[in-house]
Amino acid sequence: MTSHPFGTGWRFGPASADSDRPEFDDSGFAEVTLPHTVVPLSWRDWDPTEWERIWTYRKRFDAPSGAEHGRVFLDFAAAMTRATVTLNGAEMADHLGGYLPFSVEVGSQLRARGNVLAVRLDSTFNLNVPPDRPAPEPATSVDYWQPGGIYRDVRLRVVPQAFLADVFAKPVSVLDPAARQVVVQATVDAAAGLTGPAHVAVRLLGDGGEIAAARVPVAIAGPGRVTVTATLSGLEGVRLWDIDDPALYTVAAALRVDGKRVDEHRVRTGFREARFALDGFYLNGRRVKLFGADRHQ
Repeated sequence: MTSHPFGTGWRFGPASADSDRPEFDDSGFAEVTLPHTVVPLSWRDWDPTEWERIWTYRKRFDAPSGAEHGRVFLDFAAAMTRATVTLNGAEMADHLGGYLPFSVEVGSQLRARGNVLAVRLDSTFNLNVPPDRPAPEPATSVDYWQPGGIYRDVRLRVVPQAFLADVFAKPVSVLDPAARQVVVQATVDAAAGLTGPAHVAVRLLGDGGEIAAARVPVAIAGPGRVTVTATLSGLEGVRLWDIDDPALYTVAAALRVDGKRVDEHRVRTGFREARFALDGFYLNGRRVKLFGADRHQ
């Protein structure tokens, strides 16, 4: 997998009936770099009517290296509020919601050179999408409020035809050394049926190298996703994550097809038990006094 920054070279302006078309003349649009908000902001004197409109972001680009053999995704960390993504005049995705990331596979419309990407961004008031709220709550409140814009990063990602779309590692029974495990769920996304025997190999890695390993077979007959589960055990010697010793380990998952590694995905994890009881918070069985601050979003 390769991931490319995609935040420069954008043009931005008000949407029109044809502003998502490749031939649209965007020479009058402003040149912007993402992340970006549609209006200048200050802590005071916000005017929601200035951003509650429909906008267009446009970008011209060539296909990245390796795109001819792999699959290409656009990863949006967030866009407020409704984003319609169009590539070379074809609508690729319509995402509603301003706080969660979303990905768009664009390889079917991607050209080697001269691609035109347009994102139509509807930032108007929408009761079905947070943070918008019904009366009598004022729209001028800054509580959980985020003005319109592609206000987080965007990246272009090239992956193999079959790749690990997600790896989730969950430590269990962490306070019992004999029963301690890591349950790993690996999701394989394939554009077509796999061409040979396949499996996911999972390893737990620490500072001294490999601590535990497991493998689980994968069967995909056609395009789609499948999630497999591997369990890592024999973890008596790992250190627990604690306030004064935030020990972390790496879970490395590799997808192998017909004996060849086609993709790898790594996540970090720590071993700890965190729970709330009637008399307070307990970390690894020890009561800990919590002090904190509230930071929205």
